[in-house]
Amino acid sequence: MNSNSGLVKTVIFLALISGIIGFGMAISPFKMLALIPSLVSILLSLVAYFIAKAKQGKLLLVYVSLVIAAIASGTAVVREYAIKDKIIVDQKFEEKKEQSVQEVENTDELDELQDELD
Repeated sequence: MNSNSGLVKTVIFLALISGIIGFGMAISPFKMLALIPSLVSILLSLVAYFIAKAKQGKLLLVYVSLVIAAIASGTAVVREYAIKDKIIVDQKFEEKKEQSVQEVENTDELDELQDELD
């Protein structure tokens, strides 16, 4: 097999970078926005695949970039639809918040009493 041309290497590089960015976004709170770079990576990988196949170049990196893009897309979809985020009420925080509000109200009352004395 011949080695890949400069065009194929560039497209594979862009596909790999896009796939890695997509995977990073998929495991972050962005979730579904990760599909954009993941789909770009899939498209670039397919372009690289067809160019490399026509020129009888190496296909290993093309397959790697396709796998990374597929994993990133799958992770984004699973995190969006299968894994539900849970919101837990922090009771200690709520108590501190309520206490702070009461302290502010007490301070306002003290200020009013001090103004009356002046």
